[in-house]
Amino acid sequence: MDVFTGKRQVRMMRRVTFIWILFFLIGLQLYAQRISNVRFEPFGRAIRIHYTLSRLPFDSFAALNLFVSTNGGESFIGPLVQVQGEIGKVAGNGEKSVVWQVMDEIGRLEGQIVFELRGEVWTGGTMGRLCEGKNEFFI
Repeated sequence: MDVFTGKRQVRMMRRVTFIWILFFLIGLQLYAQRISNVRFEPFGRAIRIHYTLSRLPFDSFAALNLFVSTNGGESFIGPLVQVQGEIGKVAGNGEKSVVWQVMDEIGRLEGQIVFELRGEVWTGGTMGRLCEGKNEFFI
């Protein structure tokens, strides 16, 4: 009878350990840094892209790159080079904006336009993946 009790205890401990690990992983995902609310507008001969960066720890920064797709997100061009604003090494949370000189970089822009921001978070010399943000528009 003691043998069965020991096996039951081992199974119960495995289940409890699995549940704790699951809660830990869910908690990490819920606190992950995010790029959200990506939107864009014409800005003279350029395009201004707005986005929100959130959950970035105060002692870290995001290394962001901007990409564009003209086929609905099937493939992307980039990282784009002719950009100014809050791109590259970005610190702090909140609303950010980038101006892309589209005419200087690729000339004509038409199709199903999708912008995507990709990046990594750097904290204390270590790097982690940052969730990507995108938005699309038809031209």
